[in-house]
Amino acid sequence: TSPTEPIIVSNPSFELPDVPDGDKQIVTPQNWTLLVSGISIYDPFAGDIVVPNGQQILEANGGKIRQTLGGTIEANTIYTIKLEVYAIPNAGISSVTVKLMEVSDVSSSILFELTVDENGGGGSELIEGQWVTVTGTWDSSDFPGNAGKNFRLYLSGDLVYMDDVICEGARTRAVQYDAATELKRYLEQMTAEQIGMISDSQYLASPMTENGVILIGDAQTNMVVQD
Repeated sequence: TSPTEPIIVSNPSFELPDVPDGDKQIVTPQNWTLLVSGISIYDPFAGDIVVPNGQQILEANGGKIRQTLGGTIEANTIYTIKLEVYAIPNAGISSVTVKLMEVSDVSSSILFELTVDENGGGGSELIEGQWVTVTGTWDSSDFPGNAGKNFRLYLSGDLVYMDDVICEGARTRAVQYDAATELKRYLEQMTAEQIGMISDSQYLASPMTENGVILIGDAQTNMVVQD
């Protein structure tokens, strides 16, 4: 499995625009697009709420925002989206929805959508007065036709604070090469003298393949490569 690589999320902890200490303002976070009203940025007083990252947090009361992420969708990659969510106490049933969509000049479709609430929706549960990490994943190999397209992240919620949005991608699929093609490439790189040495060896035989493995006489060369 390859190491995870960050996908650029601009203004992921909602530090811009800057809001005065202890203040809350109905503004759209910089680099995000407002789709539904009900979004504010809050800079809590020290000791009021522990902020996971930076100084400001997003408050959602029925609002929705979106952002086109940096880069494009890559094949054979598992994408993970994480954010911190805080259920505002004594306000009602809190919920948050995270959605990832592919977008192109001619189409758009949902790749992944997860809703989490205080009743355990989405497989996890928001807890009043506590930060909870909400995590979702999407495997691009399930939809290979989306490779190369842009993707957008949508956040919406009710009676919650949000912070520290993270998106990562990790290539995890093995790449299995055609055995005969790899043997041909290998032989083309050899000198005439080297080929002659193989011809005189006990392993000379017609190449055969079995489950992606080259078989030459009694010798084997495994051509399965892991990223």
